[in-house]
Amino acid sequence: MIGIDLVDFLEKAEKATLNGEMHWEPAPTGARKRLIQPEINYERLNNIYISTNSNGKLVAVGSYDEKKYYDVDEYNFENEYFLSFTNKGYQDVLTFIRDESTDDNLSVDFQIKLGKLLRIVQIQSTNLKENIDTWFN
Repeated sequence: MIGIDLVDFLEKAEKATLNGEMHWEPAPTGARKRLIQPEINYERLNNIYISTNSNGKLVAVGSYDEKKYYDVDEYNFENEYFLSFTNKGYQDVLTFIRDESTDDNLSVDFQIKLGKLLRIVQIQSTNLKENIDTWFN
């Protein structure tokens, strides 16, 4: 995609997050809807975390519930992941999601890497390791 390797970016972000070089925080409540492009159809935004680089650029990882219709009145909610890039003012948001219009394996790999990064960020932000280590104290 135009020389952009999002899977490589996600791998680097995962490594930097695990090494403590990339810090994440929950997205501010008032900014959550501005961290995903408005034309993306979602039912509910779930866990969203942001990280800021030294140039003031933001990256957000998160998930949303999408209503998928299987028949006229039959639907399920499916959890989808997204990756967004923006600035501190949340202008010019560019969001990447799974592309169902292609059978490209990149889309599957992208979703797997994105889901893994989001889970790592969630685990670190909740101090889960410390909670588990001290569970029976």
